[in-house]
Amino acid sequence: MELVIATGNSNRIGRLEKIITTIRPDIHLTNIFDLNINPPQENGSTQADNLLIKLKYYYRLLGKNIISEDDIIEFKIKNKYFPVVSLNQFLPPDKDPFTGWLEYIKKKGITSGQLVKSYGAVIDGEIKTGQVIIPLVIKTGQIYQNPVKKNVLNNFIGPKKIRKTFVEMTIMERDGYMQTQCSPVLKKLLAK
Repeated sequence: MELVIATGNSNRIGRLEKIITTIRPDIHLTNIFDLNINPPQENGSTQADNLLIKLKYYYRLLGKNIISEDDIIEFKIKNKYFPVVSLNQFLPPDKDPFTGWLEYIKKKGITSGQLVKSYGAVIDGEIKTGQVIIPLVIKTGQIYQNPVKKNVLNNFIGPKKIRKTFVEMTIMERDGYMQTQCSPVLKKLLAK
């Protein structure tokens, strides 16, 4: 089977390629970068809407089997989850988002959240979707730029406590963790 990875994010392409070749080595992969295709306008009101926009757009355009991913980090504030992108409206214009988020997190005392990863595929014209929710512990302490050093997920966010020990990870360990969490959903989407 041939499958086109339909995301404009090179990191997502790399992670999807690793997972898919592990669970389905028989699949021949290409991606939209290789095909030099412009992305659609993602103007849906939710993450799921944007995923469906991408899937339908690329399937109509290419007429090939498609897989795509969308993800978002949500902070837990007063027992409700808020997408990180919505926090930009509270940041001063002179702050870059990373620094602004760190300050916002500290000010609001945010200590948890979740990474919501939505996957979708169009296989032989049939749309399938799945979602993975990874609980997160927010930690704003030491930030490392070196990918070999222990590091919290996305520099300031890490997986939930495992056996009462906070887990900091290198980028390579993080990618392995993500693969373990996301593989079951991708297996279902790509089942023969």
